Amino acid sequence: MDLSHLAGRGVFTAWARPGVFDQVKLGPHGQLEWPGDLDLCPDSLYLTLTGKRPEDVFAGPDQAPSDA
Repeated sequence: MDLSHLAGRGVFTAWARPGVFDQVKLGPHGQLEWPGDLDLCPDSLYLTLTGKRPEDVFAGPDQAPSDA
């Protein structure tokens, strides 16, 4: 996935500092994260990579089990 449109903008200016981009790791919820509370939402990444819509993946209130 190309993230170049984020580089140098807002909080992503941190990536320009030497070594910061290389410090990527997976967070506890599967998010890509860097030092300084910089992270990318795993749900958003999944939707972008698969081309799916939120309603294709996530159940809304009208789709909850009747015994819930």
